[in-house]
Amino acid sequence: MALHRTQNRTQTRTATDLVQVMVTIDRPEPESLAGCNRQEKFDILLENAQRHRTELVAWIQEQNLADEVARIGAPTSFNLLFVQCTPHAATQLARAPGVIDITVETEIYH
Repeated sequence: MALHRTQNRTQTRTATDLVQVMVTIDRPEPESLAGCNRQEKFDILLENAQRHRTELVAWIQEQNLADEVARIGAPTSFNLLFVQCTPHAATQLARAPGVIDITVETEIYH
């Protein structure tokens, strides 16, 4: 998914049309991290987040939600992705494969 193109299409929306969403994704099983040093754990968790981000981008395209997603943040070693999208897309993200939970910005900060 070319998020830059998606971002350009959503520029006509005002900031109030979009919400910030924290997406919690599946983590690797604890057993797969057992016996790993810090760097190995970091690498495994980062690869997991990168894979989930790629899969989420593909799912967004398949669900015809690309016009409603302005940005998906870079993956980190945590099991979180940050997405800027319409409220409708936010509710749909909860159904995406690998997504455990979504939290809309107002729920994050209050």
